[in-house]
Amino acid sequence: MRTRTALAKVCLLASLLVATYHIRCQYIFQRALSNLYITFDDFPQSYTTALNASRTEGDALIDLDYNASFASPRIPRIIHFIYFANLYHLHDGSPTLPTTSRSHAPELCRKFNPTYTIRIWNETEAQSFIEEEYAWFLPTYSAYKHPIQRVDALKYFALYHFGGVYMDLDIACRRPLDPLLQFPAWFPEASPLGVNNDLMASMPRHPILLDMTSALAWRNQNLLFPYLTIFWSTGPQFASDVLKAWRWKYGARMGGHDTASFRVLPQMFYSEDYTFFGHSPGGTWHGGDVAAVLWLVDRPDYERHEASENKVDYESANKKSIAGLTLHRLPMFESVMYACWTNLMLDDPNQMDELLHYSRDNELQRLLRLLVEVHLDIDDYLEESVPDSLGACSNCAGGGYAYGYVD
Repeated sequence: MRTRTALAKVCLLASLLVATYHIRCQYIFQRALSNLYITFDDFPQSYTTALNASRTEGDALIDLDYNASFASPRIPRIIHFIYFANLYHLHDGSPTLPTTSRSHAPELCRKFNPTYTIRIWNETEAQSFIEEEYAWFLPTYSAYKHPIQRVDALKYFALYHFGGVYMDLDIACRRPLDPLLQFPAWFPEASPLGVNNDLMASMPRHPILLDMTSALAWRNQNLLFPYLTIFWSTGPQFASDVLKAWRWKYGARMGGHDTASFRVLPQMFYSEDYTFFGHSPGGTWHGGDVAAVLWLVDRPDYERHEASENKVDYESANKKSIAGLTLHRLPMFESVMYACWTNLMLDDPNQMDELLHYSRDNELQRLLRLLVEVHLDIDDYLEESVPDSLGACSNCAGGGYAYGYVD
């Protein structure tokens, strides 16, 4: 009995030491990432002035003379999107039939970056690319249990091979991207920890991307839930872990303009005032396991709304775009997302009935009916009443692709 008790204490102590070690490593890594933020000091003064003018006076940055402001880019002018047709499903399990035309992201990026090459990868092209250029990875690529893992893997291989900017199709350009091409590589800051992999950029053959492609095979392990498997094997946690290992390996070479370095795109440049990108709530790999957690977390708040004399919570509505509202209300089917991103005029009775057919959220129904009663276009509502919603839908675009939609 004493032996078992002693063994249990030793195991507990070891677990605490391991946990402490990992917490300390994560803290150090987060501090290191904050030191790698892209800031206004990285841009020419002329661009910073123009950027602030665009925010305060509405001037168009697309007319700025970038050739005079920036040196030759290290990252090539290529934007990669990936579209795998079998990736997107409705809640009933039947596959949707979206086309790339459902996402406005490519056309908006072309609008703001007319000289860029925009490539949209499909499954056939991805398979051929891996077979021809990286045949050693084909067994792992084919063995992935979840299609989104192949999408994630392709992100790293495409950036390593060609360089450029990778963007999920629920992200779209809102400014010219030339200012962000001067760095060897960059990754967007994630909240609360690490980096994301829905938006990345690098020069061709960057050693960090080489490490990422090399680490994919041994990270291909199935964990308890699909979310954890994807998150750890190919998703944001995978990217963060590779960068963390890079930090321990190279230290001071992480920042600056060394060809082996990388930088972090902070949320300031992903925000309403200074954003280069518009982002609708995405997460095509978030399955029922994540939805269940969101429902448990959000249910008390939802029930409070239902008990508040059936009145719309205007404060809450003003803090969230309708897209954000739907994301956090599990009873709301994804199909309703299309309303924002297709610039739906809600005073059309037929479209309104169809929209409400897909809604399972009483609060949102009331809000939508209110918009109809006062004849507000949803774009106008978001632009005027929701300052933190990344602007009007027409500016965000790219969204809705990863969700259901209604013609």
